[in-house]
Amino acid sequence: PVGARSSDARCCTPSGAHRAAMSVLLRLRRLDAALANPTELRRCLRLHDLLFFGVASVVGAGIFVTVGVAGKEAGPGLIVAFFLAGVCCTPTALCYAELATRYPFAGSIYSFVSRCLGDYFAFIIGLSLIMDGMVSGAAVAKACAAYFAQVLVSAGIPVPAVLINLQLNAVIGISLSAPVVLGGMGYTAYRGVKTMSRFNNIVTIANILIIVVVIIAGFSLVQAKNYDPLLPTGVAGVGRASALTFFAMLGFDSATSLAEETVNPERVMPRAILWTVAITTVMYMCISMVFCGLVPHTQIDDAAPLAHAFRVRGAPILATVIA
Repeated sequence: PVGARSSDARCCTPSGAHRAAMSVLLRLRRLDAALANPTELRRCLRLHDLLFFGVASVVGAGIFVTVGVAGKEAGPGLIVAFFLAGVCCTPTALCYAELATRYPFAGSIYSFVSRCLGDYFAFIIGLSLIMDGMVSGAAVAKACAAYFAQVLVSAGIPVPAVLINLQLNAVIGISLSAPVVLGGMGYTAYRGVKTMSRFNNIVTIANILIIVVVIIAGFSLVQAKNYDPLLPTGVAGVGRASALTFFAMLGFDSATSLAEETVNPERVMPRAILWTVAITTVMYMCISMVFCGLVPHTQIDDAAPLAHAFRVRGAPILATVIA
C-alpha cells in the first residue's frame, strides 16, 4: 500500500533512522510491567543483613586504607574531613532511599536511571559502576594483600616484596597477590546471596569488634602533640581529604542493589541506608581521631597505615590484630 511504502521511506531517511534510534535509546522501562512480572529472586534479606552489608561496603577493609591516604592530605584535620563527608553523603543517601522505595528492583542506580531517563543513560551509568567497582576493588584487594603480608611477617614468615608491590615504573605498581583476594570474594558471591550475606555478617561483626578494640586501646597510646597543628595543610587540605573520604563513604548505595531480594524493601531500604551513613560516619571519625594521635601526618604509611602506626607506638600485637 502507498501508506506503508511512504512510512518505510520515512524510516529509511537519515532523520527517520535518527528518530528511531533515539526512541530505542531513550525508552523508559515501565514500572507497572515490572511489578506485574516479578523475578524469581527469593526475598530472604532483612534489615540487619542490609545494615551489615552497607557498613561492610563503607568501612570494610577501606577504613584501614582511607585514613592513611586522606590523613596525609589533612593531618589531624582528617576528623573534620570525615564529618564533612558524612554531611555531604546525607542528601545522596536520602535520594537513594527514595528511589529504592519507589523502584525496589535489583540493579541499584542502573535500574533507577533506566526507568527515569531511559536505557541510553542507564548504559552510561552501568559503565560508570563497572569502572567504580574495578578501581575501588583493586585498591581494597591490594590493601588486604598488604595487611596479610604484615601478619606473615609478624609470624616470622618472610614475604617477597614483589608479591605485594611490583613497581613497573615510577608511577605504576601492581600487587601479584591481590587477584587471590578478588577470586575468593567472587567465589563467595557466586555461591548465592544468602551465603554471601552470612559470610558478610560474620566478617563485618569481626571487623567492627576490631575497630572498637583499636579505638579503645588506641586512646591510651595517643600523643597530644600529634594534634598540633590541627590543620597542618590548611582548609585546602581538609577539602582534598573530604573528597577522598566522600568516595570511600559512598558504599552505602551498594545495599540498594539487593532490593529485589529484601523482605518488605519499601520499609527496610530507607532505614538501612540512613543508619549506614550515621554509623559509618561516627566510626570513621573515632578511628581517625585515634589514628591522627598515634603518628605525625608526615610519617603515615600508605600501604597499611593503622598497623604501621601501632607498630611505631610499640604495640605490635595490636598491629597484628588489625592486619
